[in-house]
Amino acid sequence: MPSAALLLAMTAAPGAQTPEPASVGRDRPLTSSWLCENERSVLLNVHPRRPAEEAWLTYAGTRVAVKRVRPAPELTYQTADGGVKWTERGHEAMLAFAGLLERPLLCRRQEPMPR
Repeated sequence: MPSAALLLAMTAAPGAQTPEPASVGRDRPLTSSWLCENERSVLLNVHPRRPAEEAWLTYAGTRVAVKRVRPAPELTYQTADGGVKWTERGHEAMLAFAGLLERPLLCRRQEPMPR
């Protein structure tokens, strides 16, 4: 009689992949959620180990690619044209978004809900 592992291997769909170990999650982009003073949210999707890669910022249904700006004492991202700028310091950040905001907004990091 075949073992359970052998049966599982024989019945797996062609091309099916085994689950990845939990440590792989550290190599994926992370999304942080922020609540701004106007009660709107900002989502920032950044790859923690690839700071030179584009990050994605979403505000009021508009998603834009931003790049990390160096040098800066705080964590700063902006679009290539400079129209969107995100400056983060600890649990607070400022968002400037040309065309959508009249003035920069103060935003605060939202803590993830406990499971």
